Amino acid sequence: MNIAEAAREVRHAVVAYLAKDEAGRPLVPREMQRPLLIMGPPGIGKTAVCRQAAAELHVNFCAYAMTHHTRQSAIGLPFIDEATFGGEAHKVSRYTMSEIVAAAHDSVAASGVAEGILFLDEVNCVSETLAPAMLQFLQFKTFGTHALPDGWVVVCAANPRQYNAAARDFDAATLDRLRLIEVEPDLGSWMSYAAASGVHPAVVGYLERRPEHFYVMRQDLDGSRTVTARGWDDLGRAIGAYQAAGLAVGASLVAQYLRDPDVVSDFSRYLGLVCAFEDAYHTLSIVDGDVDPDALARARVAPVDERLQVVALLAHRILARARGAFDLEQGVRNEHARLRATSPIPGDARAANNERVRTAEARGRAALGAVDAAFAFVDAAWPGGDEAMVLAARLCGDACLMHLAATHGSESLVAHGAALRFSERARELVERL
Repeated sequence: MNIAEAAREVRHAVVAYLAKDEAGRPLVPREMQRPLLIMGPPGIGKTAVCRQAAAELHVNFCAYAMTHHTRQSAIGLPFIDEATFGGEAHKVSRYTMSEIVAAAHDSVAASGVAEGILFLDEVNCVSETLAPAMLQFLQFKTFGTHALPDGWVVVCAANPRQYNAAARDFDAATLDRLRLIEVEPDLGSWMSYAAASGVHPAVVGYLERRPEHFYVMRQDLDGSRTVTARGWDDLGRAIGAYQAAGLAVGASLVAQYLRDPDVVSDFSRYLGLVCAFEDAYHTLSIVDGDVDPDALARARVAPVDERLQVVALLAHRILARARGAFDLEQGVRNEHARLRATSPIPGDARAANNERVRTAEARGRAALGAVDAAFAFVDAAWPGGDEAMVLAARLCGDACLMHLAATHGSESLVAHGAALRFSERARELVERL
């Protein structure tokens, strides 16, 4: 599978395992709720998709790397207790609660939500002393005498042996207690994630041009070369943060995330080009409706690659605002629901909530204002060109922006979206995107 398909399997497993019959009994008994095992190369996003699944399903999420655990921390520490058997007092050994199980109970207490996902990474690297306890846990969801809370689904992850010298093959008894999901790197599914989560447009644009550099894992005479999806994601976030802070971004930063000199050199050159475009066009000013005449003049004579990169930068600016506005609106909705459950609602709480509502609405309208400003620039720079369709395709693929447009309205998005919908050329562009 690719990682998007694996994420779907995790969501479906949680829903199925939490389903109950009319008497309130699980449709899949607890001991038959096989943990999922996501097997795939490092940095592919195994942890991220499980965390995302928990957020989408509104359940808890706890993650542990099993290589960090000893038998004592996983099972609990022994202590001497007293018990009475046959009328006589005896000293007996008992165990404190497992750190892992305790963390799940802590999550339930902190969130008020009973269900959750327990993510155990590197399960094929546990010590030999812990392996028997892991086998018991995979089937019965207990470490020692302490059980995982009801409603918690176990998802494990592991790297194949060729990626981790400490990894061991799973024996038949272990595999018979797991649902195996084998995952391979897939640029297409990652690009969908990147578009929905605001990965820096330089990263997205580069991988569109050089897909062979998306995932690199090989050994040659110069040492190991490693480039992963996680590396691209983390690098993209760092680039955005550095630029927002006015800090220089160059090859030295890139090399801290990507472990392949050829990819570092190639991407650094491309990143320098993108930064030069940003400096020339000031896309932040464009989406604010303040267009530099020199930028407009340059755009009119720019080559196709430069035009498409400017469109990508504009889309990135807009979608960042849209996601911020959407998150604020969702926070307001959640707070409103909480207040409605409180009776009577204190006057100061009602006033504060009304102010948050006004702020959220203003942020939403501002994001859509950025859409109008971007289309105005594109139409003025390249009238009748494909660039407006490319921008519309990038924007219409974002759920947060479309929610805001449906709530507040956006004439420019409707107009350009209609052209996108009925154009054969647009369909070709969407396929390429």
